[in-house]
Amino acid sequence: MLYEVPITSNQEKQHTHQEFLKTWPLERVERMTLDEYTSAGNTDTFTYWIESRLDKLGSIWGGSAFKFGIYARSNVSEKGSKSGRTYTDTHAWYSKYGSTAAEAFTTVKGLIFQVIRAVREKDTTRIEATDLGPAFKWKIAFHYQDPADPVVLNIFSWDALAYLANLKRGQSLDRSVIYRQLLAQKPTDLLVDDYSSQLWEKWTAHVAEKPKLDVVKPGTGQPDSVKLTVPYTKQDALAELFISETDLDYIVDALNLKKNLILQGPPGVGKTFIAKRLAYMVIGARDEKRVEMIQFHQSYAYEDFIQGYRPDGDGRFALKDGIFHQFCRQAQANPDNMCFFVIDEINRANLSKVFGEVMMLIEADKRGAEFAVPLTYSRSAQDRFFIPSNLYLIGTMNTADRSLAMVDYALRRRFAFYDLKPEFNSVKFSETLTLAGVSKQLIDKIVTRMNALNAGIAEDEKNLGPGYMIGHSFFCPSGERETLDEDWYRMVILAEVAPLLREYWFDKPKKAEAEIGGLLS
Repeated sequence: MLYEVPITSNQEKQHTHQEFLKTWPLERVERMTLDEYTSAGNTDTFTYWIESRLDKLGSIWGGSAFKFGIYARSNVSEKGSKSGRTYTDTHAWYSKYGSTAAEAFTTVKGLIFQVIRAVREKDTTRIEATDLGPAFKWKIAFHYQDPADPVVLNIFSWDALAYLANLKRGQSLDRSVIYRQLLAQKPTDLLVDDYSSQLWEKWTAHVAEKPKLDVVKPGTGQPDSVKLTVPYTKQDALAELFISETDLDYIVDALNLKKNLILQGPPGVGKTFIAKRLAYMVIGARDEKRVEMIQFHQSYAYEDFIQGYRPDGDGRFALKDGIFHQFCRQAQANPDNMCFFVIDEINRANLSKVFGEVMMLIEADKRGAEFAVPLTYSRSAQDRFFIPSNLYLIGTMNTADRSLAMVDYALRRRFAFYDLKPEFNSVKFSETLTLAGVSKQLIDKIVTRMNALNAGIAEDEKNLGPGYMIGHSFFCPSGERETLDEDWYRMVILAEVAPLLREYWFDKPKKAEAEIGGLLS
């Protein structure tokens, strides 16, 4: 059913909204099949529409795919059923919805239909009581409501709603009540999405103006100054990264499945940059409290990472928890929040020694208190440690470092891997340089010469190969130089690319100098 009153004055967003209602009328939702609801790689499913294609009309990106109640798995590796969740080779769902995928989907579809009927009857209390993911059900309600008399705003972030409703810390209020209060203040001549956009601007302005917020450290009663979160959506990630939406969706699916991901590739492809943005996107905000990052090196040890005896400053040694142990405790104390631990250069350390008995616990199906084990330095058998299910690991691995051994199989099988490649042919790479003031002639020169260089490196499989190609980020402007001209290009080649090439062909110096000369000519 298409309403006469538009939902927004933005023609592009209005067209997308109408296309959704034409594609998914109430009659089709009622007879919707499981494959139409969720199917890996299908961009026309109901869930893909709600989360991705309608993203500009309110983001619900981030978190687990369990927010849909049931979802199609893109990976068929085994995973046991636990903690109220059931997995099969094809689907995963909350066990409360049914014992089979068919039963669970029937339940979820009934709940979705209930939300749609409720919003058309303007019964937001019934929507509140519906047992579906909060952001998911309210976004469904937003798109099926009558825009002439709206009862839902397309703002689905709880932090934003709490701020707009002037809630004090720790205070709770049903979303239905918050929507009702905010809509009571909507000017009659303003469309619902336009009004939501104004409110969202207030929230983002508040975030920008308030970089610090005093909260209380758990168990101390003392204030702890931390950064206030800034919203970060899938669209923000796509705007910053040289990755397609399809690839980004694949990476997120792999991360949700394994809880552990390694981004690997040659130097300069943006592995570290992507790792943090991926964490922000899944969380839904630039929340530094929930993202910890370290870098491994050859001297890194179990005692640094997990637990060990360290000097206490008084000439003695005291048992101290390592950085990963501390972060796990933090995640355990906040089970409803996704937390990310990023390990840069993960293959630089002796991984078996660094992880120790925790190697078993990082497996996705070995998370939680039921798998807790005593650590090497535990004082008793009752002193146990576990990795919570809301903690995710992201590692980066440089495929061109000759000094590093291969990651052993015991660790490798616990991670999903994604290969990053140079993106000189990406339209976004050219657009980025153009916006930074690089001339089209110089952009063409960079793309042509770097592609030729990388083709030669990739073909030399005996000594080098694709893992040694040169990445695009060497040429991504840092903002510290105003003029990006031929002098800038020569500086990048001489200071950053040339040393790599001399290392690659250390036994063929003439070859290295010839390649460098070709780039500079």
